[in-house]
Amino acid sequence: MSSFLPLFHPFGFSMCMHAMNCFGGCNVLIPKFNRNIIINYIRRGKLNYLVGVPSVFAALLAHPKFRGDALKKINASFVGGDMVSLNLLDSFNELMIKHGSPCRLLEGYGPSETCSATCVNTLSTNRRTTCGKPQPCSKYRIYDEEKKVLKTQGIGELYIGGDSLFNGYFANPNANAECVFADNNGERYLKSGDIVEIDNDGYVTFKSRIKRVIKVSGFAVFPNEIEQVAMSIGGIKKACAIGVPHEKTGHTVVLYYETNTDDEEVKSNVQRECKKHLEPKAVPTKYIYIDKIPLTPLNKTDVIALRKLYDGIKG
Repeated sequence: MSSFLPLFHPFGFSMCMHAMNCFGGCNVLIPKFNRNIIINYIRRGKLNYLVGVPSVFAALLAHPKFRGDALKKINASFVGGDMVSLNLLDSFNELMIKHGSPCRLLEGYGPSETCSATCVNTLSTNRRTTCGKPQPCSKYRIYDEEKKVLKTQGIGELYIGGDSLFNGYFANPNANAECVFADNNGERYLKSGDIVEIDNDGYVTFKSRIKRVIKVSGFAVFPNEIEQVAMSIGGIKKACAIGVPHEKTGHTVVLYYETNTDDEEVKSNVQRECKKHLEPKAVPTKYIYIDKIPLTPLNKTDVIALRKLYDGIKG
């Protein structure tokens, strides 16, 4: 019997639990994240699948007891719900290989209004830097910038349909009218509020929440891309880019980055790599060291808290 541990996962708590039950598995429920408890289950050979947000896997990796032959019992792990750095994927997978585990950390995506992960990489079908391909129960469409045409490829706001879609928000017709779209055939879609890119092979790349897109002189800047560059640099544990008002460009980019110490060399490396890999308007104008980037109760980056922190510094 396989055991599944949902670690504050982003893919729809109830569906992940029900799916494991349907296939004869066992769910391990831990109300509040505690890596010592989780590692104890793993060392006893009681867990076969892990699902969580990036900060959860980073915390497990940092624990010296998250090692050994017990990792061989883990078949696969899935991550999503926040920006997933390539360093995290590589570090996790290298550890699994070192200890002879078949497990690999695979990125996926799915909002709460759908069941489980609506798209996900698998051990047999995966592509680096993407969230994988849509599940058979989900239908993906994207609206272009003009909000007129539903397409199956390109960049735009993601609309999700199919059997995975929820029935609607309970007793909230206004929210249903705002977030649920019906096409000419009456097929329902969720307006996800997320910008994605779907390539010719059907792989989905998450770009940004619409509300997090930063417009700099009319140019759309995706924080996810800035954060990925920053977190590729040694010494940086986590990064978050926010947009702040600017009288000439509308907005400008501020990058918060988390390291052990406020090291000028690390800051210089971040500045250099951002200028090297990003479009000029996406390059941050301020780089702010922080010893701990705040997290929400679900262990996701707390962007709102960082905006308030910046307002406090500015004030």
